Amino acid sequence: MDYLNLFKLGPELKIYTDFPLAFDKPNPTKTIEIPKEGFILRPGCLYLGTTIEQIFIFINLQCKI
Repeated sequence: MDYLNLFKLGPELKIYTDFPLAFDKPNPTKTIEIPKEGFILRPGCLYLGTTIEQIFIFINLQCKI
């Protein structure tokens, strides 16, 4: 099993556009789609991304409570 391919970065990133961040209201963001050639992260920017994960449950899984 290739464990390196079980976790991948999602197709989009959110970039926070206004600082300092507020904790009592939504913060403005800009959403970008990550191009196939990749995306270079810049210092001083705050990014929020997602992951795509594969989970396998084996058919002979047993447990006792």
